[in-house]
Amino acid sequence: MTAESLQETVQQKGWGLQRAPGLRTAFIKKPRQVMLFIEGEGFALPAPWITLAHALTDQAAMSAEDLQAAMTQQQMWLLVRDFVNRGWWDLSKS
Repeated sequence: MTAESLQETVQQKGWGLQRAPGLRTAFIKKPRQVMLFIEGEGFALPAPWITLAHALTDQAAMSAEDLQAAMTQQQMWLLVRDFVNRGWWDLSKS
């Protein structure tokens, strides 16, 4: 899946994301960045991405509206696309 097709599915079809059952997630806020951890793998994100990190770790499912509100930059779509392609999240009809 491409970032463009993910964005189109969310924005035009209204699909959200469903976290894979049992997926382990956490984040740590640091002064200049947010460390997002998924299945023990760390991702250094810019500090303004705290909303996205919080949404990914706090919610098992995100509606299209919640997802669009958290995704304020194109690079965020690329990151979430990678997570979908790894099987950590899946598209779901909201």
